[in-house]
Amino acid sequence: MNKFFGKLKNNRLLISTLGMIIGTTIYCFGIVFVLDMVEFYAGGVTGIAQIFANILGVPYLKSIIIGVVNLPLFIMGWKGVSKRFAVLSLCSIILQVGITALFDYLKLQGFNPFRDLATYYPADSSNVSNPLVFALFGGALT
Repeated sequence: MNKFFGKLKNNRLLISTLGMIIGTTIYCFGIVFVLDMVEFYAGGVTGIAQIFANILGVPYLKSIIIGVVNLPLFIMGWKGVSKRFAVLSLCSIILQVGITALFDYLKLQGFNPFRDLATYYPADSSNVSNPLVFALFGGALT
């Protein structure tokens, strides 16, 4: 068992790839299920995509805009940073487009693990939303 983890620890590409997959999935989860729910926007390309998708009322557009706007950034990374970085970035972009579209689809089907946490019911039974908690939680995730 120690041999396996020793080889895994020394495999830089595998660790980078696993980190990219896990990080991208958590990021997309935070965007779609936390920030979008209380209509907060992320920074950068994702925030721009959120704004356009909400203005046009098409949630799937968010994932397409993320992919399209990131392509020039990928080209700059390919030419200016390194090939390894650019390839991992491209994989992350493709994964982000797919996972965001999947999570948006699930949200449209009624799945949202944080829907019940968005509101709480105090003693007077009025529905009070607390977006600050979601801003902090969404910011921590993303």
